[in-house]
Amino acid sequence: MEMTDNIRFSIVVVNYNMGKYLEDALLSVIHQDYPKELIQLIVIDGGSKDNSVDIIKKYASHINYWVSEPDKGQSDAFNKGFKQANHEWLFWLNADDFLLKDALKNIASAMKKELKKDDSKQWFCFDSMMTDEQGVCTRVIFGPDWNSFFLKKLGPVVHSATTIYHKNLYTKSAKFDLRLNWSMDLDLWLQFFTMGYSYKTIHVFAYAIRANEQSKTFSEGLSYKPSEKRLKQSAYMWSKYKFRPNYKWLLPWRIYKGLTIFFPQKYFDLHFRNKHMKWF
Repeated sequence: MEMTDNIRFSIVVVNYNMGKYLEDALLSVIHQDYPKELIQLIVIDGGSKDNSVDIIKKYASHINYWVSEPDKGQSDAFNKGFKQANHEWLFWLNADDFLLKDALKNIASAMKKELKKDDSKQWFCFDSMMTDEQGVCTRVIFGPDWNSFFLKKLGPVVHSATTIYHKNLYTKSAKFDLRLNWSMDLDLWLQFFTMGYSYKTIHVFAYAIRANEQSKTFSEGLSYKPSEKRLKQSAYMWSKYKFRPNYKWLLPWRIYKGLTIFFPQKYFDLHFRNKHMKWF
């Protein structure tokens, strides 16, 4: 894989009626302290009925590609967005979330160090935090390192959008499954996983996941009683890979994770908690 002095990002923002938060997401990319020519910002709107298109047009000069039209759901929107990606490193930003200050600069610096050690690495994960609607940190998510034993038992444990992958890896995949409205991200990680790739965790806080009532994740995603539709989709997804998570290893995994990341997670949790992270 080619090595360059510059890390170039293609960032896809998928939106549908999230005008209340969309401007923050866009501004968090636009105001990054990172060369603009190294950022490709792509916005895929699913034909929103709120003020989303007005917001997109307001910042159109900073957006490399955008479209607003009905689609077949979030997976379809992701596929449309990443089809437009020109840069080497890809990730998405949910329309109700935002990037933290200096996120791209810090990620790129950490990635360069890792690629110098192993230039074949094509999949990175980074740290994130949860905030309330105003952008005040409620807790941090400090990612554990790859562990082959547990991941073979439970599948790849990766926090949603806090992942960057090389375009070569995405091109080899079957892309996002249109049948999935839930866990389409895990489906993509399973594709990478079954192709024999592993991720490298880089401990950089780059992403703020904003809790809000409109969010699919928080309206049901954290529920202990997921809907029947979501359960059926999960069963379909696992069956595709002939993989069945062995949940008897879930508690040992949590203990292992706690032992390996407890102290840094606690430190950063105390450092960031109750701080206002919206900086733009």
